[in-house]
Amino acid sequence: MKTNNKKAVVTYTLNDNELKAVNSMVVMIEQAEKLNKDRNEIIVELSEVFAKTVGTKPTYEQWTEVVNQLTIQTIKSLGLAESTFKNYLTDIYKNCEIMFDLEKPKKQSKTAVSMAKARAELAEKSDTELKSELAVSAKNLDFTKAKKIQSEIQRREKAEEREQARNEGKATTALKNELKKWVGKLQPNELACLVYVRENMDEVLKLANKKN
Repeated sequence: MKTNNKKAVVTYTLNDNELKAVNSMVVMIEQAEKLNKDRNEIIVELSEVFAKTVGTKPTYEQWTEVVNQLTIQTIKSLGLAESTFKNYLTDIYKNCEIMFDLEKPKKQSKTAVSMAKARAELAEKSDTELKSELAVSAKNLDFTKAKKIQSEIQRREKAEEREQARNEGKATTALKNELKKWVGKLQPNELACLVYVRENMDEVLKLANKKN
């Protein structure tokens, strides 16, 4: 669904649960305006429903479309003045920030969206494909594309290094735990040998190397 407003064109389709939530918020505002229910209490309820509807990581488009639909239904269905509705919205935003640490997300620029798309496309390619494209880009003097590919290759290498370090750390920890169990089962004379090895490690290593 495309919703036009004065500031931007938002592309987002509300699902059934989001539409039901918007309808319930319209009813709450109606209760405050026409049935004289406690406004502060209604604001708290509205904030809870709004926060639950957009979730913990809302996109700019989702947030904006929920507000757009709420605006349209409240102003048209209830005949509420735009200034009055904006007061409700301001209070909802404040409550969401205080109660749920939730703020309206910023709209991504076209450049940011384009870069994110390009990174996602590179992430789907195999290492072989990346190296091949890097060579072609360098040959064509397309340094902008070459730099992006190189960044993806470096990102993968660093991720692999971190994973290797984690695995080595796990292996070392497992070995230490096994050694603790083993030492706990040693007899006094065997422990004495172990102490000798610890205190004369250089000599023991020399003997081990000679045997190898």
